[in-house]
Amino acid sequence: MDRFRQHATEISFVTSPEDANLIWHYSYYVPDPSLSETYFRPLNKLLGIKERKKRTLRSTPIVGSVHHLVPEKKPVWQANIKRLNTQADFIHYFSESNLRKDRENFSKPVIVAPYWIDLQMFRPINPELRRQIKARLGLPTDCYILGSFQRDTEADGRSPKLEKGPDIFADVIERLGYNKIFVLLAGPRRDYLEQRLKRANIEYRSLGQVAYNSMPELYGAIDCYLVTSRMEGGPQAILECMATMTPIYSTPVGIANLLEPDAIMHTTNGFIRALKNVYPELLERHLEKIRHYGCERVVPYYENLFSKIISSFIDDQADQRFALTEFPRYEKYRP
Repeated sequence: MDRFRQHATEISFVTSPEDANLIWHYSYYVPDPSLSETYFRPLNKLLGIKERKKRTLRSTPIVGSVHHLVPEKKPVWQANIKRLNTQADFIHYFSESNLRKDRENFSKPVIVAPYWIDLQMFRPINPELRRQIKARLGLPTDCYILGSFQRDTEADGRSPKLEKGPDIFADVIERLGYNKIFVLLAGPRRDYLEQRLKRANIEYRSLGQVAYNSMPELYGAIDCYLVTSRMEGGPQAILECMATMTPIYSTPVGIANLLEPDAIMHTTNGFIRALKNVYPELLERHLEKIRHYGCERVVPYYENLFSKIISSFIDDQADQRFALTEFPRYEKYRP
């Protein structure tokens, strides 16, 4: 959200819902810590039914974003999602593939609008710069370096976060043969994968939480990035690999449809076969595609979309409900 705020030119952000023309609940369970303490309150307290009936909010549209819903964790999210569907006027998804799986949970008009990436920060990294970055970080020069920069462990510090597929990642690495493989990890809660790599005697380095402005360098330090997730909202790593021209293989999750088909793997054996061969000629095509998802294109799309919502949202004085005029039940970003 910080990146969105930095690139927005037509939107002003306020700390009180009463001062807003539109309320964007960016996540149903993780409030934006950069905003006022007001936004740390649960959705039912911030935007309860009684709250909506106040004159100050009853004509303010609410957009509720959902990244993805893990079926196995339905008891955790079900109540919040029901509340979101009741209180939001539009449901927003970042990926159409996730929307198709979750559509039955929502009755409100749906928006599919993408994640965005700062293309001034994430830029193509040439082979010479990659060699320099590896040397600066003291990484081995005789190994193929695989990267993974997302958490893989549940809050208990032991259990694998199965939707992220760290067990699949470890299975792939173990079956590749580890003499010439080195794994670079970053991000919090990497305990599960660290333990798997230790038990298999696979060399790795785990950097922990890395500042966001240092992330481009990490992509320059690896030879290939693996997304082995079973479910994703994004991940953002797909955009970042495309922008830095970093080879990537991914399961068909989240926004993986942006990748060329040869970069999408459906099985563990598929990852293993792909990694034993030279990476296909995809990087230029990925770079061309990612230009449609830079902040300079996507943020204005959101601004225009929000403007349309505000202008189409009217207060029906007769029954204090809301009517939508000239706005479809479905809106999708088309680059």
